[in-house]
Amino acid sequence: MALVEFHATETSKSVIKADEALYVYTNLVKESIVRGEERPLLRRLEKNNRGTWDYVFETPFYMKVSNQEVRDFEIYIKTEDGEDATDLVTPVHLTLHVKPYPFL
Repeated sequence: MALVEFHATETSKSVIKADEALYVYTNLVKESIVRGEERPLLRRLEKNNRGTWDYVFETPFYMKVSNQEVRDFEIYIKTEDGEDATDLVTPVHLTLHVKPYPFL
């Protein structure tokens, strides 16, 4: 599974710093080490060169899926300090891509 698109807008009163990253987590992928802890990280994002959170990834990073059957899933967007990214205006748009393992 990979995150292939991410589009979000900050509120006018956002406190997210220009050099701060966002972390996109989901309960669909296996855990990896993030800042010294195991977490189900899908992608780490920094503001792009236009200073926005708009991305279309030409070369996505595929992560191993944690379950073979999915009925529902959750996406969490956190700041570097582990807090919810509440400075983003809803809705946030994500596009995920799933392909069979092994990746060919």
